[in-house]
Amino acid sequence: MALFYQKGIISDMSEVQSGTSLSGREWQRMSLILEIPGFQGSIYKMAFQVSGEKIDEVSLFNRGDKVQVGFSVYAREWNG
Repeated sequence: MALFYQKGIISDMSEVQSGTSLSGREWQRMSLILEIPGFQGSIYKMAFQVSGEKIDEVSLFNRGDKVQVGFSVYAREWNG
């Protein structure tokens, strides 16, 4: 699986959400929006969701920080 990188500015971050699954496992997640400079001054926005131990790393950042995000894309066939 390939790893992609994107540089941008954090424009929004959610609070850490947590809960317990039906099977009794604890979970946490956090969302952030990255603004990416585009063609001829346009701005693209990408949404990312972080979970598990990565939340501690992402929580150190603030809105307006310039960051580089590494992510992978995984897809599978759904409903034929």
